[in-house]
Amino acid sequence: MTAEERVTNAPWFQGSRALVVGLARSGCSAAKLLMRHGANVRGIDRRRAEELGDVVGELTSLGVELSFGWSGPEPLADRDLVVVSHGAVMIAAQWHVTGSWPPAGRHGMHAPAQG
Repeated sequence: MTAEERVTNAPWFQGSRALVVGLARSGCSAAKLLMRHGANVRGIDRRRAEELGDVVGELTSLGVELSFGWSGPEPLADRDLVVVSHGAVMIAAQWHVTGSWPPAGRHGMHAPAQG
């Protein structure tokens, strides 16, 4: 058995309750991978559903629970695995460093709650 087969066939995610933060390319791919390996997946994004295009229908058809425009800790409830898309990390970091919202090129996004 190759190393790739060992990783692909491993039941690591089976039964996990995963949260995917950010649903663009890498977040969408992560959600699909987790679903394929038996995880219960919740996906969240600050953008509105219509801003994500075909991703919404694709993930919904796979059984991913989706939530949009979030800003609090509620989506973390009952999750035991969190995958953060690199885009979500970059947006949060830019907001933290510059204090400006929305970050360049991210129109339609809501500022996270400060506190």
